[in-house]
Amino acid sequence: MAVDVSPSEPTAAENTWALEFNWEASQPFASFILSTFSDAALTPLSTARNTLTPVSLTFRLRTEVPAHGFLGLRAPTDFHFQHVGGACEVELMLLPDAGGESRFHSDRVRCQVDPAFPSVLSVELFTGFKLLAGSKYRLVVLLRNAATEQVAKTWTLQTFSSEATVIANALDESSLLGFPVIPVATLWSVTFANSSSEPQNRGLDFVRLKIWATTSAGLLPGDVLDVTGPSGFSFSKSDGTGCNDYAWDTDVPAGGSVLGTLTGISIACNVPNGFRITYSGVVSVGTGARLALLIDTRNPRVTPASSSNFWRFDHRQGESLVSADL
Repeated sequence: MAVDVSPSEPTAAENTWALEFNWEASQPFASFILSTFSDAALTPLSTARNTLTPVSLTFRLRTEVPAHGFLGLRAPTDFHFQHVGGACEVELMLLPDAGGESRFHSDRVRCQVDPAFPSVLSVELFTGFKLLAGSKYRLVVLLRNAATEQVAKTWTLQTFSSEATVIANALDESSLLGFPVIPVATLWSVTFANSSSEPQNRGLDFVRLKIWATTSAGLLPGDVLDVTGPSGFSFSKSDGTGCNDYAWDTDVPAGGSVLGTLTGISIACNVPNGFRITYSGVVSVGTGARLALLIDTRNPRVTPASSSNFWRFDHRQGESLVSADL
């Protein structure tokens, strides 16, 4: 008998079986313990097609993974994990349930990708290190999104007690619903606006940024354009009264309408690490509307973690994300 679907985390009352045949029936009897992850979630920084993006995987183990055990993550075949000659980089963190700081364990593991199967990632635990049953972890890895737009597909997360990934060594396993892949912005760049021989990437330096983006979808009344920087950047005045000094850039690439010239454009900077532009005009704007903005900010004190040191652009229509870039 093959079981097509099993619950991810049944309660004790639900985890029973019963047998009926020829007008006779058994009392419910206890089932076996299901070795599945709980609290499992997959969160990409960007869902734009063909974009290299950090992907955050959170999960809680039911079964301890010993030293030299393996964690495997299988993506749909048109997604590719970033690697160099089969070696990849991950951030692995223990997430304390009681709050407080997470502990990094990236130096206690080895990440590998078989170049012949770039949609499969494996993480080996070094000697003296194990993943604890009942504990929650976060794994962050770089991924190249699929090259074409598509609906969300299924991912598989597994753990094994040794390198031999056979049934006898299998521990926990779960299927996760991934994320849809959406169109990419036709232009996206963040550069320094001031040409200077002096370095502008020092911690806490005041800088002026040139931010360009071009939407790959038409701009409709009510649309929102979000620009989000790495943690530590702020575009809001210290007293909270509005945005830092900014100006619409006149030196823009050729294309569609320039946002700064449209009626009904507003900008708000009271969002974490970024700002939001809202179009409240009464007419639709065709594909290729161009965002070109010069705005002041201040560098963070230290370089953000490599998994979050990205600038993100999102074009939203209501609840839908219609294009993005990273």
